[in-house]
Amino acid sequence: MQGISTLFTRPQFNSSGDYLNNQINLSRKVSKLQQFFAQCDIDEALAEQRFLERWITEHPTEVNNALQTIQLSANNLFVVLGFINSIDVTLRKAVIVAFLKNE
Repeated sequence: MQGISTLFTRPQFNSSGDYLNNQINLSRKVSKLQQFFAQCDIDEALAEQRFLERWITEHPTEVNNALQTIQLSANNLFVVLGFINSIDVTLRKAVIVAFLKNE
């Protein structure tokens, strides 16, 4: 019966409201991602997050270069979309995970 009691536990909050702030920041990040990435890519990246986190640690230069390219080209949507569509699917998903974790 221990599993049922976990259904009724509330998220732990501290006095500074970090939980709510984290949720708001995550929503903002996802909103930014949706400008450039397809929703299915975002969903798949979140589903594969553990694998992608390991992949990021093995390929940090590729991920950082992709993030920088997107950031520098953010003013031109067509350039960003062309770049995103040109990179490997794994790198694309890794960029999504890295963006959600870092920014």
